[in-house]
Amino acid sequence: MALGQITPDRGARYDAAGIVDEAVSALLTWDRDLPGVDRPRWSLVVHDDYQDATLATARLLGALGDDGAGLVVLGDADAAVQSFRGGVPALLSTAAAPPPRPGGADSAAFAADAAWGATEHVLDRVWRHGQSVRDPVRRLTRALPVLAAGARREAPGQDDHADHPPRGLRTAVLGSPAQEVAFVARQLRIARLHHQVPWSQMAVVARSSAQLGSVRRGLRAAGVPLAAAPADRPLREEPAVRPLLAVLRTALAGELDLPTAIDLLSSPIGGLDPVTLRGLRRYLRARERQEGGTRSSAEALLDVLSDPDSAGELPARYRRGPAGGWPGC
Repeated sequence: MALGQITPDRGARYDAAGIVDEAVSALLTWDRDLPGVDRPRWSLVVHDDYQDATLATARLLGALGDDGAGLVVLGDADAAVQSFRGGVPALLSTAAAPPPRPGGADSAAFAADAAWGATEHVLDRVWRHGQSVRDPVRRLTRALPVLAAGARREAPGQDDHADHPPRGLRTAVLGSPAQEVAFVARQLRIARLHHQVPWSQMAVVARSSAQLGSVRRGLRAAGVPLAAAPADRPLREEPAVRPLLAVLRTALAGELDLPTAIDLLSSPIGGLDPVTLRGLRRYLRARERQEGGTRSSAEALLDVLSDPDSAGELPARYRRGPAGGWPGC
């Protein structure tokens, strides 16, 4: 299953589709490989955004469906964005195709992986935006290639109510980033003062994170209150904090294991990039062989980290600071 067994500090690399196919194989051979152990079963499996599913995913769903699970897939082929990662938007329409006949000429074709004879339901209304936005979206999608029936593109949006703030798409060409932020701030204030839209119901989407600082400063200067986005990971997982916690845990435990050593050497504390770290391990392994030893590069690495004299003998490219310290320190 591994795409490549690289150096130990990199580990094995796996193909996601291959992992899914392994799950399919495990389900199909469950009774043979694990006699007496109940096979896991599901009564209903729902897959959203099926336009981005891969053939491996379709094979897994097919295996679950053959075992009695009900399948529900939802998606919009126009919204497909994962084709470069193996997504197959055509799987949506293929799901409604009749299943191939066992042993028939079409049983080995593309449809064999994803044709289930599913009942197709096309929603007759778009709920994510009103008609004022739906009209320009419809004009844009008409120029796109159509997969299966294109009736979904003609579905109307929800009604725009008169008591709602103005909706729709609006384009503004402005002369500078400062004017852009001022324009956005003005629209937000109009929505708050004239249409009583709560600040918590407004959002500003920036093109990149590099713009966020200037956008925040401009909105605050214009009197627009901002809510900071919550952190997407706990503090202990921050790159600047994780190695410090690793050092504390190592000091309390009184010993250093290989995963922690690699993490520390690759962190700002050690300062070694992956290429240099792999070179260090190769150097240690070669030196061990020259000295007649049989230790692995992992054992040699842990030894050199615990022995300042041995660390001091390393080539300069593998350490920073005075000789006798840890490599990279």
